[in-house]
Amino acid sequence: MPVQNGELCEAVRHSGCAMDEAKYSSSLCMPPPATNFTHMASITRLYFKDITNLSDARFAAAADADFVGFSFDPASSNYVEPSRMMEMRGWLSGPQIVGNFNLIAPDELNREIAEYSLEAVEVPYEIYAGYARSVHAPTIMRLKLSALDQAGIRHFDGDYLLLHADALFPNWTLTKANRQLFQLLQDACAQTRCIIDIPAETTQLREMVAALDPYAICLYGGQEQRPGIREFADMQEKLEALED
Repeated sequence: MPVQNGELCEAVRHSGCAMDEAKYSSSLCMPPPATNFTHMASITRLYFKDITNLSDARFAAAADADFVGFSFDPASSNYVEPSRMMEMRGWLSGPQIVGNFNLIAPDELNREIAEYSLEAVEVPYEIYAGYARSVHAPTIMRLKLSALDQAGIRHFDGDYLLLHADALFPNWTLTKANRQLFQLLQDACAQTRCIIDIPAETTQLREMVAALDPYAICLYGGQEQRPGIREFADMQEKLEALED
């Protein structure tokens, strides 16, 4: 028998997630995502990025994510209206809420931080390097792997350095094969709170974390099959590979 909307709200209320029902739209009134794994402590911190739906947001919180990120860039395919992000965050407890921005001036960024109570912001390194202290929230500075150098590591002034794959180094296999880049990555992880955003096979995740000892690694949200329905098998495999 189909479950009615009111029954879904009741199921969520008894799942342990605090909420004020009057604040949230019926489109977000759904139970937490079903999972068949018992989450264990991870060998590294987790940053779930590009969250676009409540299923992924709730899954990230259940996985003890340290950060849950939402795109504030209207040009991104993962852009989420700030009002909808606020609705989703009302169902979460635990992770720091991150706003992901691209081209934005410091004054406007600070207004967004204040308006939406963002607990951290992800911004481009090339724009905000040297200006982190002007931002009214912890900064996660995003830099592509091919732009990493020793000067950038030494003079880094943000709170977290996020290093992401690019066309030259699109995955972990090609990244670790470049000795100079591999050494730079190790130095970055040793000298900064470095978050690694490099695609890797599930079987390579543990190796990557052991080789670099990063502050955190990135995992990505996906699309729901339909509202409230999401397949998490691949994500569960990644979390199991990272169990302590």
